[in-house]
Amino acid sequence: MILDGLLTSPLMAELKTPLLEQIASACHTKDFQEGDVLCHQNDVAHSVWLVLHGWVKLTRETLDGGDAVWDVLGTGHLVGLETLTPPFTNTTRAVAVSDTTTLVIPHSVLRQLIDTHGEFARLVLKHVLRQQQDERLEIEHRTHQTAPQRIGCFLLKLAGTPAKGKVDIQLPFDKGLLAARLGMQPETFSRALAKLKQETGLRMTGAHVEMDDVDALRAYTCGACSGTYPCHGHA
Repeated sequence: MILDGLLTSPLMAELKTPLLEQIASACHTKDFQEGDVLCHQNDVAHSVWLVLHGWVKLTRETLDGGDAVWDVLGTGHLVGLETLTPPFTNTTRAVAVSDTTTLVIPHSVLRQLIDTHGEFARLVLKHVLRQQQDERLEIEHRTHQTAPQRIGCFLLKLAGTPAKGKVDIQLPFDKGLLAARLGMQPETFSRALAKLKQETGLRMTGAHVEMDDVDALRAYTCGACSGTYPCHGHA
C-alpha cells in the first residue's frame, strides 16, 4: 500500500525502485479529520505529507491576523515539499478540509537522500521549480483573467486533461473555500459563476457540475492565459 501510495506523486513516480523502496520503509500512513492541523506556519519541518485521499488547505497568516488561502491540495500532491530547501521551515499552515489520509515521509530521510543521491536532488529541484512556475501563472491569471475565466480554469483542471465532449464533475469542497482559493469574495464568486453559466452553458446543481461541451469552456477560459492546453497545473 505504501509503495502504491508513493507512486501517486509525480515526483516519486520518477524514482527508481530501490530508492522508492528506501523511502517507503521509512513512511507510515496517518488519517486526519476535517479541521485537523498537519503543520503550522514557520515551525521547523519534521515531515512531508503525501495526500492519498481527501483535501488539505494551505493558508498563510496575514498582517491583521487572518488567514489567506494559498492552495488546496488533493490526491498525489506533496504538502511541504518546499521545506526541503533552506530554511527548512513550514511556509504555510496545512489543515485538512475533509477526512484525509496521508503518507507521512520523515523530513530527515528526504534531506539525507538529497545529500547523497544527486538524481533525487535534481528531481526535487525540478518539482519545486514547477511549483514556482504554477504560482507565477496563478499571479498572471489574477491579473489578466476575468473572475468567470478563473472559475472556468479551475473546472477544466478538475475535469482532467485533455477532456472532450460532455463532462460531469463534482466540486471537491464547498464554494466558500473555492472562492477563497481563487482569490475572490463570496459575492464576487457568485456573480462570476452566473456569468460563466451564461457564456458557456455550464449547469451546476449543488456541488454537481455539467458541461455539454467542454470545448466551449476551454475556448472561453484559455484565451487569456499564456499557457497551453492541457496544462500541468492542478485544480
